[in-house]
Amino acid sequence: PLGDKAKLPVREAKALWGFYEQIRDVLREVRRFSRDLRPSILDDLGLLPALEWVTGELKTEYGVETALEVVGSVRRLSQEAELILFRIVQEALRNIAKHAQASKAEVKIEFEKQKTRVTISDDGIGFQLPESLGDLLHTGKLGLAGMQERVQLLGGNLKLKSKVGKGTTVIAVAPI
Repeated sequence: PLGDKAKLPVREAKALWGFYEQIRDVLREVRRFSRDLRPSILDDLGLLPALEWVTGELKTEYGVETALEVVGSVRRLSQEAELILFRIVQEALRNIAKHAQASKAEVKIEFEKQKTRVTISDDGIGFQLPESLGDLLHTGKLGLAGMQERVQLLGGNLKLKSKVGKGTTVIAVAPI
């Protein structure tokens, strides 16, 4: 009963309130994690609205100015292609937030006849690329290696451009 709660000593009431706040924070993180696993917006509305959402998150959460550019006739792709391209953009934006020290980022999606190209670029600090994309795992660039593996599942390819002090560009091209 509510009356019993009112009789708690202040110290215990504060401890309970602290537990409540921790549980609320954990629940918020679980919701964010589950939403990140497969955002319902991707299934419900498609890749473009999902990209608008994830680029908006970069600005809201990390203060990085973002732009999303669309070229060509927007169309739905297969569920697999939409999920993989979304994951590549999501990982690239996560890398920008964590490592790039960028003030601006741009996501460009180009719908062409035989393929879809997604380009993610930033004005951050850049990094030294390994000799070969195959060396990404050995150099600790696990997120980039994951992007490469994902786009290859679609029969596509990944290109990376980066120079120290000049930012980074990730280009994923997938046949449709």
